[in-house]
Formats: sequence, structure tokens, C-alpha cells
Amino acid sequence: MQLRIVRWIFVVAGLYGTVLTISMLVHPPAMLGKAPWQQPEIYYGFATMGLAWQVVFFLIAGDPRRYRIMMFVSAIYDKLAFVAVLVVLLLKRRAGLHWVGPAVNEFVFAMAFLVSYFLTAEPRKPTDPVLPPMRGD
Repeated sequence: MQLRIVRWIFVVAGLYGTVLTISMLVHPPAMLGKAPWQQPEIYYGFATMGLAWQVVFFLIAGDPRRYRIMMFVSAIYDKLAFVAVLVVLLLKRRAGLHWVGPAVNEFVFAMAFLVSYFLTAEPRKPTDPVLPPMRGD
């Protein structure tokens, strides 16, 4: 049951991200190319990198235990990093409040990924030692 929930979390995350990323590729903003940081190669590079993460989410959904460590990596580097950067930008008044909604979505996914990480842990056997034996023991 837990594995089924974890699979659905990553399928939903992958579908959500794929729809958003493809919409970025199909409908680029009108302002693209008007400022140095808005160059097409940066914009499309970001969008295609985002699409690559969606592939990772689908891989995780296919075999959550095998790709368990990627749940943690994606929660920290793909989701929480964006939230942290946005909080800093909002505090410095360098980002608009319209970014709060997407940041909340990313935070919710990050928490779901972290919960998934802990749900897919191999159960410890009562006979397993807390620490591995030292060399020479």
C-alpha cells in the first residue's frame, strides 16, 4: 500500500511538471530576449533541464525502492532549493507575490518526496546492529 502511494506521488509530480514544462516550450513568454538574462538559450536550457527531472520522477515511480536516493536528491535540489531561493528573493523584494503559489506547490511536492523517502526505507530487523561491526572484531 505504501509503495502504491509513493508511485502515485511521483506519477502526479511527473505529469504536473511535464505539462508545465511543455507549456513553457510551446508558449515562451513575450519578453524573451529583451534582457541579457532572458536569452533563448538560457530559457530553453532551463525548460529542457526541467523536463529531464520529470523523466527522473517517472523512473522513481516505476521502481521507488531502487531509486530511493533520488527521492531525497530531488526533494532537496529540485524542490526545496527553488523555495529557499524564492523566499530570499521575496524578502529582498526582487520577486513578485505571484510566485508564492508555485513555491507552495514545490514545497508540498518536496514534503511528499521526503515522506516517500522514509516510507520506502527497508524495515530493520530486530537482530540488526545499530552500528556496523568495527574492523578486527
